[in-house]
Amino acid sequence: ILMWAPQTAKTQVAFNFLGRRIDQEPGSCMYVGPDEKVTKRIARKRIIPMFRRTPRLAELLGEGISDTTTLAVQFVNGADLILAWATSAAEISSESIEVLIRDELDKWPAYAGREADPIALTDVRTNAYPHTKKILDLSTPADESKYIGKEVENEADELRRYWVACPICGEAQIMHFGQFDWPKNVREPRKIVRERLANYQCEACGMLW
Repeated sequence: ILMWAPQTAKTQVAFNFLGRRIDQEPGSCMYVGPDEKVTKRIARKRIIPMFRRTPRLAELLGEGISDTTTLAVQFVNGADLILAWATSAAEISSESIEVLIRDELDKWPAYAGREADPIALTDVRTNAYPHTKKILDLSTPADESKYIGKEVENEADELRRYWVACPICGEAQIMHFGQFDWPKNVREPRKIVRERLANYQCEACGMLW
């Protein structure tokens, strides 16, 4: 379960994991995005180009015209990838899968069309692999009551936090909001970002990043 800030390589971690499984442990995989538009865009711009540009994976791509599409990829070693989205019960409940990647969980709807909640529907897809299934959930947290926070609270056996090393003294620390500093007379957030007025004060040496 990856509950990380925006634009911190969550999805890339999922793609790296997916590529390794396809190459080393071929089986049935499913990537589920929050909606159809996002899923198809990620497939077209990131997933399929990754397969074609990675030598090990490119060798495994099927040569048939139907082996690689926006919604499904078949590999010659028996691995296959299905791409689906949380708003379609038909898409997420069609196949048994061993590897399940659920992206941007907090943007998922409460229900998949008129069906049950999409997390429960996708969970069922892995029932045929009780001992070997892998489920990777990732999302920027939108609200503590949303899915990813509940997954962390209810499913995680251990919790690991990201520690940052101070670029000046090297002390590793968990970043806290109270250590951020910016001119108190500047009320416009965009100005703070644009002019790079904010700093983070190291808890060990006091220097500003």
